[in-house]
Amino acid sequence: MEELCRADAVIATADALAQAFTTMAHERQGEELDAWIARVTASEIADLQRFAAGLLLDKAYVGPARFNFPYSA
Repeated sequence: MEELCRADAVIATADALAQAFTTMAHERQGEELDAWIARVTASEIADLQRFAAGLLLDKAYVGPARFNFPYSA
């Protein structure tokens, strides 16, 4: 993966965003969700933007606190 990230900035960005989301979920950092979604939106990576859009829809129902419960990770 490191070689791919060095060769392509879009892959490097997607990898960094995916790792950040994983960390946020595992460490129950729901308060970071809005900042992560903003980073995804700025990235112009369409697949991640669609994922983030789905999270925004879900956020209306469960909110970032969902990440703070033990069963969310």
